[in-house]
Amino acid sequence: MLSQVYRRSSFRTGAIIALLVVLFVLTFFFPPLFESFFSLVKDSFISIHLLFEITAIFTSFSIALYGWVSTRHMEQEIPPLLPAFFLAVAVFDLFHAFTFMGMPEFFGEVNNHNSTWFWTVARLTEAVVFLASASLLSRKQQKPSHNLFLLAAAYTVFVSYVIFSESFFLPQLLGENGPNQLKVLLETIVAVLHLTAIFVLFRQVRHEKRNVPGEFFIASVAIIFASIFFMSYSTTTDFFSLSGHIFKAIGYVAIMRVVYLRNIEEPFLKIKLLHDRNRSILNTVDIGMIETDAHGVIRFLNIPAKLALQTSDQQGLGKSVYTFNAAGENVHDFTTMKRTNGEQFPAEVERFPLMEKGRVTGYVYTMRDLTDAIRQEEMEKEQQQLEFELKTAAAVQNSLLQSNTHNQHDHIGVISIPYRQLNGDFYDINVTRNYTLFSVADVSGKGIPAAIQMSMITYAMEQSNPMIEEPHEVLGSLNHFVSRYTADTNFITMFICFFNELTGELAYSSGGHEPALVYRAATGEIEELQTKGAGLGFIETPTYETRFTRLFDGDFVVLYTDGISEDRGREEIDSPDVLKAGMLQVDRSLPARIVAENLLDYVQANKIAPATDDQTIAVLKKMENRRAAGKESQV
Repeated sequence: MLSQVYRRSSFRTGAIIALLVVLFVLTFFFPPLFESFFSLVKDSFISIHLLFEITAIFTSFSIALYGWVSTRHMEQEIPPLLPAFFLAVAVFDLFHAFTFMGMPEFFGEVNNHNSTWFWTVARLTEAVVFLASASLLSRKQQKPSHNLFLLAAAYTVFVSYVIFSESFFLPQLLGENGPNQLKVLLETIVAVLHLTAIFVLFRQVRHEKRNVPGEFFIASVAIIFASIFFMSYSTTTDFFSLSGHIFKAIGYVAIMRVVYLRNIEEPFLKIKLLHDRNRSILNTVDIGMIETDAHGVIRFLNIPAKLALQTSDQQGLGKSVYTFNAAGENVHDFTTMKRTNGEQFPAEVERFPLMEKGRVTGYVYTMRDLTDAIRQEEMEKEQQQLEFELKTAAAVQNSLLQSNTHNQHDHIGVISIPYRQLNGDFYDINVTRNYTLFSVADVSGKGIPAAIQMSMITYAMEQSNPMIEEPHEVLGSLNHFVSRYTADTNFITMFICFFNELTGELAYSSGGHEPALVYRAATGEIEELQTKGAGLGFIETPTYETRFTRLFDGDFVVLYTDGISEDRGREEIDSPDVLKAGMLQVDRSLPARIVAENLLDYVQANKIAPATDDQTIAVLKKMENRRAAGKESQV
């Protein structure tokens, strides 16, 4: 995991700190061990000093630069206060180096007074900012702004101005024998601030269980040792002064490393991990995907694309996507594609642009090999051609025979208005001696395809028998028929009722259709009838259910399609509220066919937006004395 990649173990941190402690003990308590080495570089101390200062300046500017870069693009894990004010540290160290005794007069008079004050201010700034940043590690970092860098720049200008122009007001920091009491006090403050930072960081590790970078501890220890040396030297060019610069450089490098790892490298590794994960996800989809640059040069192919084109990364990456187009180079029509071996195959290809700042930087192509689908479709069509012709002809004949059957019965009536010339809505009425089979369906789409499916479902309905089947069984049979004989993209919703005229019992089932509405004459209220079940053709083996209710004298049921309930001019586009209002106002004593017509007129008059779909309303009334009439007919 990413956290494991960058987590520095306590053992490694402890080992480095132990090494620093050993180095400090040897150099501080046993300086004669290094006397021969120091004697070699003593005469070149100014150059050695400049070398270490350049290292510190470069490191400080790098810390600030890392913070600036990450400020522009991402949230920072390291508090932005640290890199922002290391800009000031870098400038102060720069002025310290160029005002050091023995250097050319780049910025005016060279003297130890100004040089030491720049040095001390840089150390104090670094220590205060370091402690503040250590305290802020436990807080969630927000995306920083550049205001901190502007504040650090203003601080740098102000302090530099004071030291350069008002230095005679500043007290001396060096005596005849090295640092005076004020200088020792200021270096002590630096050391105490870093000791406090170590305590704060250790508390976060022990009590808050935070993954604190080990480089923070290393930096504090190194800078504390540097402060001890800078409190102890006799002259600015002795061995202790050189040792202090070495430990200071180690501390700064440790800070630069943690800022780089946490604010630069780790975020980009996260991006790379996310990039690789997204590529892995794209390899799991079942369609081919090709990514190209703005000129069509392939940068990525997922596994389905490689299989379809029979290519590999070595063969495909870097090539133009048009080399796989059978129509030729620079032809955007990808209806026929070409494999690596030259074999052509039909394909469904779509292209989507990749935009960045309003400019197209590349394209993503989705590709589906249609070879198997076309072959299977052709085989099915050849096998079913004769069956469809015979069944469609029979369905047309049956629909013609029963088209006016409902007009012979006052208790049932239907009105259906197609949106276009051909109707995609379907209704079926089959009145036997004691039963009425009553259903309404809506075929997906409009026009000729919907009309053909309507004819097919009409034929299939002829096979149902309310005497031996329940509504959910009829829907199950119809779903098998639709799934087998229609395209995967087509479906049908249906509501079917079996009404027992003797008992008033109404059995009903729905296949993804709008709920039926029942007006109760006894209460003047409207109920909704609905059951669970998917539309016909959605899935191969759905589950449907049959429910029962009872109609009493004066009650009536209304079945309808979504062309009735849909009104794109209203906030709630699909609602039967207008139809319900019409059921309460219509003259219910009229024959069912007239009631259906009046309901349609009411709905159309109260629509805000014009209808954009077929409209069908079917009405089944429970007639008074219907049961008695049935008994007399039986006698």
